[in-house]
Amino acid sequence: MQSIDEIRLTNFLLLKGKMSNAEMGRLLDRSPGQIQQWVSKAKGSSAKGLRNISSEAARRIEQAFGKPENWMDHPHTELLSPPHADRVDPGPDISGYYPILGTVPGGDPSEIVELARQSPETEMAPSPIICSPMSFYLRVVGASMEPVILDGVLVLVDPERQYQHGSIVVTRNGDNEANVKRLMRDGGEWYLVPANPSYPTKPLGNSIIVGVVVGAVTRFV
Repeated sequence: MQSIDEIRLTNFLLLKGKMSNAEMGRLLDRSPGQIQQWVSKAKGSSAKGLRNISSEAARRIEQAFGKPENWMDHPHTELLSPPHADRVDPGPDISGYYPILGTVPGGDPSEIVELARQSPETEMAPSPIICSPMSFYLRVVGASMEPVILDGVLVLVDPERQYQHGSIVVTRNGDNEANVKRLMRDGGEWYLVPANPSYPTKPLGNSIIVGVVVGAVTRFV
């Protein structure tokens, strides 16, 4: 017997049909990343961090598609049809979902990330890269790392990944200002080196390395 979570996910796929994640997201006022989470969960993905469809989200889906209240909570096998090969859109394997944070965490990142994961308001984004559970996304602001990382790109940061000479890292200084730079060692000293030559190289000094950048993306659909 299916659980209510399984029923909701099955009904979600029935309603979504051939709609793209972006189209479904606009209809439900959800991010494409959240839509992809539900799709992956419905298709049996074992990736970490996947969420089920909450009661609040189920009611929103029903309203968006003109279905009666609690429609999402009951099976609708009459809508099932044989699968067709042209309905499958292959994409990269997803290893997990990680929260998109608005700012660099102060103090222990694990506490902020855990709270973000628990909040239904947090936007989660998929990643094909296997990272520690405390990893998170940040949006880059500025041109100091262009052309390697462009302004507005989301970078995936792993606080538990060991940094080394040449790693791209996220740092936080004493004023809680965040920087994304390449970490370089010269003569026993660590330096933060921009990719854009218009910006200066600075010593790491008292800045704290929050985590290592393990990936960068511009979109999820």
